[in-house]
Amino acid sequence: MKLKIMSIIWLTIILVSCNKTSISKTEADKIELKSNIENNNISEEKKEIEEVVKEDFILDTERNFIIEGWHPLKQTEAVDKLKKTLNELSNNSVDENLYNDDFTIEFALVDNRNRTFTLYHDIRKIDNYPIDDYEIYRYWGLDSVWCFKEEKNFSILWNNNNGAILIIETDDSNYSTIRGIRVGDSVEDVMIAYGKDSSISEYNYETKEFEHTSDHEAPCIFLLKSNECISINCGNTIDEEMMTISFLLNNGVVNKIVIRAGN
Repeated sequence: MKLKIMSIIWLTIILVSCNKTSISKTEADKIELKSNIENNNISEEKKEIEEVVKEDFILDTERNFIIEGWHPLKQTEAVDKLKKTLNELSNNSVDENLYNDDFTIEFALVDNRNRTFTLYHDIRKIDNYPIDDYEIYRYWGLDSVWCFKEEKNFSILWNNNNGAILIIETDDSNYSTIRGIRVGDSVEDVMIAYGKDSSISEYNYETKEFEHTSDHEAPCIFLLKSNECISINCGNTIDEEMMTISFLLNNGVVNKIVIRAGN
């Protein structure tokens, strides 16, 4: 009974997370954003830079909050100035030892050059992966900038302050998950790789609800299956944030993989 109750609680959290298909913010969020930027506790040198870019970024960031989905900030002169400044500033590095638990290291993509892109790990430590050519996706001050890079059917988003990877996605079969699943694999392949140690719920198209179909003893991974997507969900054991691998499907075949941190 306790296991069923925990499964229901986890599924509720996951379903809420899966239903967040767009990013929207209230007026209160925008006011808080402006306040954070204006009152950011930074050095005098940084404050001078902030004054130059502040208004442009407030407007662009509000635009991102309003428009459905993710969009990079406009490539204005202020954006170019910020990018140059970020390259000059010394940045912190995320402590990867805190994110080498058995669950977090599963949420990664490996390319055909054996480079591994893992959630929460520092993108700057990946060998032979230059990140100079990027766009800015989110800006809350010089100590909180999210950067984005896309090339050859692979895209990645990270926190510039510590290099922590936040979102990875691809529709290229040259990338695979830690368990070997890649674009072009079948639903059956995904279920064999991830179903054995997961609590599984499948979408019922008549009731329009997910129904619990099978369980694993004390599961930490929760799998949601529909005709459009198989979602692998797990809580990071360090900061207890949800992590998700989504296998987007077309006629029973994986055509895109998205790995993301947070709800």
